Amino acid sequence: MWRPPYITIGCPTSGGGKVISGNNRFLIDGIPVACVGDKATCPTHKVLATIVSGDPYMQIFGKAAARVNDSLSCGCKLLPQQNLVVQDNGGGAGSNSLLKNTQQSTQENFVEKKDFEIELVDLKVTPFIPLGVSTPEGKPSNKEHSFFIKIKKGICNAISLEVEQDGTFVEVKKIQKAFSPSQQVSLTWDGFINDFYNSKFMTKPSGVKFKVKGYSSGSVQCTHEKIFKFKYFNKDWMDVVINRKTKHILIDLRVNFSDGGAAGLFNSQSVPTTQI
Repeated sequence: MWRPPYITIGCPTSGGGKVISGNNRFLIDGIPVACVGDKATCPTHKVLATIVSGDPYMQIFGKAAARVNDSLSCGCKLLPQQNLVVQDNGGGAGSNSLLKNTQQSTQENFVEKKDFEIELVDLKVTPFIPLGVSTPEGKPSNKEHSFFIKIKKGICNAISLEVEQDGTFVEVKKIQKAFSPSQQVSLTWDGFINDFYNSKFMTKPSGVKFKVKGYSSGSVQCTHEKIFKFKYFNKDWMDVVINRKTKHILIDLRVNFSDGGAAGLFNSQSVPTTQI
């Protein structure tokens, strides 16, 4: 029994489209192999389709490698464009041994590449002011936080910024464009996580952990994490919570009552009698 060849980026589909993403760490003839979850264009159905079936015996980072005649989410099939074929001649235990050896040989034809690297270099640090609040001098607050990211290796076609909240990273910004090696990128974020802003989250003593990701051919190729701390200039004088969906804003003023407290100060003698 002949096993069909594996699919790589550029292979055609029965709907007139092409496979446009794959795993850059595993190559056939220098071309990334496509797996379940990768994408292909489909002019027939006018959609960006997803590969939904693959070879259960050929796993690439936990995803089945796509084969000729495997299916797309639009209903179309994948077609061949290269000559890698795996053969199983049948025959009981002997065939099982042959299949195992053949699969091992096939895996050796895949080349793992680690030629992508990204770094979250720095954050433009200024005294922290809650979103929408003016400074004590009356100047506008920072509308966005600026992060500086460096592409150290590889050509990325997208980068993203994630922030850790309750132990889980949440994507807050993504830029889709080509980034070349040694390029430094400025990425801005308005402080909202899923339409919710909380200045207390930003100023917690432990800091906030961020992660940047570099993408190529639709897959994450490199990541880097870093913790930044946001601090008020002198005192934590105001907390702001904003719900962008409900358009609710909650502002807490932190008032110091050391100048009199609830009882006030005994200074009535300083008030002019004309004002009483």
